[in-house]
Amino acid sequence: VGVCSAVPTRLGHASGRLGPGQLERLAATLAELRTRELCCVVLIHHPVVDEGFTPRRRLVDSADFRAVLGEVGADLVLHGHGHRSLRNEIEGPEGPIPVVGVRSSAHIEEPETRRAQYHLFGIERTAVSTGSRFRFRLETRGYEAASGGFVAEGEELL
Repeated sequence: VGVCSAVPTRLGHASGRLGPGQLERLAATLAELRTRELCCVVLIHHPVVDEGFTPRRRLVDSADFRAVLGEVGADLVLHGHGHRSLRNEIEGPEGPIPVVGVRSSAHIEEPETRRAQYHLFGIERTAVSTGSRFRFRLETRGYEAASGGFVAEGEELL
């Protein structure tokens, strides 16, 4: 389920906003999808956890976004904007929801902490007794200057 956090901002700012209407539609969409027992992945540009981001680069209504997911739930949240790898969790109705921030896949000449990467996700249904409906395997691939391509850098379970 994709949401758009892009809004015009003044020079030097890159904050985002969803707004009440989009948050209401997100809640309704997630509630409907979860009744069908589908894996609900939310895609958003801006990070949904404020720590590590200045107010001029944050999602202005991140608390409202987290409240929606706290009430109706989701299985995974993916975001960009930070140009670095980030792992967080937000509280959902059935337990923690993993939040993964990704780097840009285009910055091949950047320093190590910002070097191009992308993620591959494996998704499998879990037993209801685990508290989580799905398990995610995250494989990270990063740009390697020596080979001029992307190579496996690691794998983790979320």
